[in-house]
Amino acid sequence: MKFKQSDGTWVLNCTLTDKYDYTEFVLPGNSSCKYIGNPKIWIPNDAAYLSQKSEAIVSYDLTINFTITIKP
Repeated sequence: MKFKQSDGTWVLNCTLTDKYDYTEFVLPGNSSCKYIGNPKIWIPNDAAYLSQKSEAIVSYDLTINFTITIKP
């Protein structure tokens, strides 16, 4: 939501939402992954993916509310 105050200042109320989860298994040979050449990235991701599938870790929803004020 946005609104303009009497002094000309704009106030923007913002909300960001996302689901914090691991949805992609990056197996070597998956050409669609740009990180495939760096095992320091895909190995921890795949471990987290498998942990989530076995319910050792659980995904969660994340919501961030913030306000931005813009002065002319």
